[in-house]
Amino acid sequence: MVDRVLKKAAPGDILLFHAGKKNTPAALEMILDRLLEEGYRFVTVGELIYPAPYTIDHAGRQSALSSK
Repeated sequence: MVDRVLKKAAPGDILLFHAGKKNTPAALEMILDRLLEEGYRFVTVGELIYPAPYTIDHAGRQSALSSK
């Protein structure tokens, strides 16, 4: 689990972990520590989502519209 998440993690990703799974607590600690070491920071979903106006590209990524 740890290797899979770390290989695919990218800026702007939302990581979802299921509570109550046997290996999640240990894996989560390792994943968060490693991502912090790599310079990632963690924010709430509300901070990650742009307020209107915005656009969503073909890959499902949300971007703020520039005001010109």
